[in-house]
Amino acid sequence: MIIFEEKHRLPKFILIIYIIQYVLMTIYYLKIDVMTLYYHIPAIIIGFLLFGCRSKLILNDDGILTNSFFYFFNRKYDLKNTDSCKFSSISGLGDFGGWGIRYNKKYGWSYIFNSDDIVTFYFKSKKKVTFSIQNIGKLKTVLTKNSFSN
Repeated sequence: MIIFEEKHRLPKFILIIYIIQYVLMTIYYLKIDVMTLYYHIPAIIIGFLLFGCRSKLILNDDGILTNSFFYFFNRKYDLKNTDSCKFSSISGLGDFGGWGIRYNKKYGWSYIFNSDDIVTFYFKSKKKVTFSIQNIGKLKTVLTKNSFSN
């Protein structure tokens, strides 16, 4: 049974910056009369990948499930092995150097998307995993109600 579910995507300003960069580079290449498909095809593919990059976080009776990047990267974490969890706020760029799936010594493996609120789960095996959360109040209620957090 699904207790909590949330979908994420990259911040929109990243897509805007990419589009501006694409237009400026196209203008530059037109000026120097070098316009090849070797530039356009990869640039368009990367643009679609950035636009379609999504992550889904599911908290259910079995544990924490996450699907990332077109659902190619699936991961499951067992809640029975959880010691505690901690809620905090971060800056994706300042604390992690960007968005997406990141590793940080302080937070462990992190799934950072378009929210500054995070939850870090600490496991008995000394592992840590962090998720950005849009609806942190609902998650706190769910974790407290189901006695997952210490």
